[in-house]
Amino acid sequence: MNFVIDFIFLAIIILTAFISAKYGFIRTLAELIGFVFIIIIINSVSLPIAKAVYESKIEKEVLNYSGSDDNKVILPAEDFINSLPKYLTKDNGIFSVDKKAIAECYEKNITAGQKSIAVKINNDVIKPATVRILSFFVSAVLFMVLNIAVHILAKILNDIVSHTFAKGINQKLGFIIGIIKGIVICIVLCLIMLLYTANTNKGIWAFGPDDINSSYFIRFTKTILPNYGIFSYIF
Repeated sequence: MNFVIDFIFLAIIILTAFISAKYGFIRTLAELIGFVFIIIIINSVSLPIAKAVYESKIEKEVLNYSGSDDNKVILPAEDFINSLPKYLTKDNGIFSVDKKAIAECYEKNITAGQKSIAVKINNDVIKPATVRILSFFVSAVLFMVLNIAVHILAKILNDIVSHTFAKGINQKLGFIIGIIKGIVICIVLCLIMLLYTANTNKGIWAFGPDDINSSYFIRFTKTILPNYGIFSYIF
């Protein structure tokens, strides 16, 4: 089924090229440059923003149970889990923090005080899992906002500059740049698919994880990605 995925990506590239020929060189080039910068910005700031949101809004709720290390009366792990915000531990919820991992971390650190246990669980289990999900939401919001801004600016720039190009040349150059834009769009789609399968172990529609990972476009995308930011969740 991997060839079907590659065929879909190829169709997207061709379709994007023809649409870009209609839009012309200037608008397509501006959108392409903007699109690349959007990807760079999202990968650079999504995790820091997600961490800031977690530390300012969620972390205090997680650590509220901690008490003091002077108190050596250690309550059952289940009590700690039940003390957590329900939106973190709800089965099939948005975050669905691994209760088993929390319990295991709790038991491993049971000789420490309540505060140390809570901090350890927060840092090793709850925070990484929650920040990961938050970073995906931040990425989606940033993409929508920045993409709208890029399209508006590209259209304005096109209206100002496009008259300097002959119509035929403008369309031909738009088609060529459109091929590159189509490839970038496919890379973004590959990123979404990789992030989804890597973090859910599930396929997409009729395509299983093995089909997705064996796609030429998917494999190519993985070779060019830096292993930092939200991209690190793929590897």
